[in-house]
Amino acid sequence: MELNELIARAVSIAGSAYKLAPQLDVTQQQISDWKHGRKKPSIEQLADLALAANVSVKEVLVQEAINRAAGTPRGKRLQRALGKAHVGLLETLAIFGVSVAALHAANGDLRTWLATMYIM
Repeated sequence: MELNELIARAVSIAGSAYKLAPQLDVTQQQISDWKHGRKKPSIEQLADLALAANVSVKEVLVQEAINRAAGTPRGKRLQRALGKAHVGLLETLAIFGVSVAALHAANGDLRTWLATMYIM
């Protein structure tokens, strides 16, 4: 999930950036700076933002690690390791009958897919 999507989701849940800021222990200006790319949130702030947005902290932090290491040898190792993990996840999901198309339709969000399957 992109940072702006994460911010928009957290603001939507909180009701406004004004209400979100104290939850994250930051100012509205800091949220605006993140949104407009003037500054980046720290790892701790990103984790708090994920919690406020009701998004998997693990997913957000892993994606941030990939983004920060992109184009470096460390980034390539990280992508290889995570690629293997994703292959393992897809194999496991296939055992339980989860199709890649259905998961893709849920924007890759397993929780969204599970929720739609539960409703059916």
